Amino acid sequence: MKAYSFVKEYGEGVDRMCKELEAVGLQAPEYRLNAFMLQTTIRNSTLIDKKPRFGEKNHGLVDKKPRFGEENHGLVEEKSRVDHKKPLFQVIDNAVCNKILTPTISGNVKEIVEAFDMNQILGRKEVKKELGYGDYKAGKAIEAMQLLNIVIPVEGKGKGKYILKEM
Repeated sequence: MKAYSFVKEYGEGVDRMCKELEAVGLQAPEYRLNAFMLQTTIRNSTLIDKKPRFGEKNHGLVDKKPRFGEENHGLVEEKSRVDHKKPLFQVIDNAVCNKILTPTISGNVKEIVEAFDMNQILGRKEVKKELGYGDYKAGKAIEAMQLLNIVIPVEGKGKGKYILKEM
């Protein structure tokens, strides 16, 4: 990474990010362990509901004190992705039972629900790229998701963009 100029110095990234966020008055980043990935959430100024916590020893981690001696290393554990999505799968299965959707379309919708995170923006283009669907198949699956009311339209990201609805 350093050879390709993506990194100036090893070990400076997190400290530099925290200093930059503090300089512009933003809240400290939040860290979560999701499956095998470390996710960092950086909130913009419209979502701040309390003062930044840069003065604390935990550098913005959710717990009050660093827990690096413990198993989760001070990171917030998230519920399993399946737990969040169970109600969505229930709605899809009910739609098949009530003959609102065909089993084929419901299978496509389930693939989309499995492939995308709850807060990840999806549209026809993203579904085509992620799952290799054609334009028609991606459009029909998203149309079915709208019919079932399991997606929420996202404004400001272009026409036809959605996120999965928490139920």
